[in-house]
Amino acid sequence: MSSRPVPAFALDSNGDCTNPKNQSISELVSKLRTAYRSKDFDRVEEVLVARETKLKREFENEKKQNALLTEKFQMENLDRIYLEDELENQKKALEAALERERKAEEAKNSKQDVKNVVGVLRRRICELECENVKAKGEVDLWKKRFEELGIRVSKLEEDIAMLTDLEPPVNNNGGGEVIRDGSDEVGGVVYGPHLLRSGNCTSIRGKALYSEAAKKQPSFGDLTHFSPTFSLKNLRSSLCDVLLFQNVGHDCPISPFFLGLDTT
Repeated sequence: MSSRPVPAFALDSNGDCTNPKNQSISELVSKLRTAYRSKDFDRVEEVLVARETKLKREFENEKKQNALLTEKFQMENLDRIYLEDELENQKKALEAALERERKAEEAKNSKQDVKNVVGVLRRRICELECENVKAKGEVDLWKKRFEELGIRVSKLEEDIAMLTDLEPPVNNNGGGEVIRDGSDEVGGVVYGPHLLRSGNCTSIRGKALYSEAAKKQPSFGDLTHFSPTFSLKNLRSSLCDVLLFQNVGHDCPISPFFLGLDTT
């Protein structure tokens, strides 16, 4: 059995048998130049076609892989843009939340201030209500006093009307002297309803008694000399003294203070 000859293109420069798949195209072609057998050429062509097919397949795979990577990159880029937008929105939301918190704190402080003002106003209202109640009580008290004084004034007016209708007694002893009967003397001078007159008190003694009585008589405009406890006896005495003053040329109308009103 004869051995099959090794193709020339399969032998290297040293005559060793090598795998043509591990050789470059230039090496295969250079060997084809020395070997003109069509069988060897066909085998080399087959190897070259297989290598080309493999390269094309690898290229397609790389292309697909590149497309996948490109798509993945685009997706990641879109995710990055989305995350950046989301981050920006979160920043805006955080700023808005901080602003709301600040406004809420201001509103809380404002409400606290309002509560303080309301508390002060309520206390002031309570004080004013107490003052109002006190003022109403005082008004009621004064109304009651005025009603009582009105009743007393009515009674005193009746007494005055009765007294003004009476004529003061006249004694012509000595022709114009002031006569005293020894009652109601103040400091040795006749003072009161028994201070009588004769004529116009033209005598020296009458004038002296009148002058002394005028000094003793309290001022009609002095409010401190009269009070609600002013007695009827004092009232009659004062009325008679007024009549005496009027008869000697003084304009002294009957003052309402003779009615016993306490204006203090």
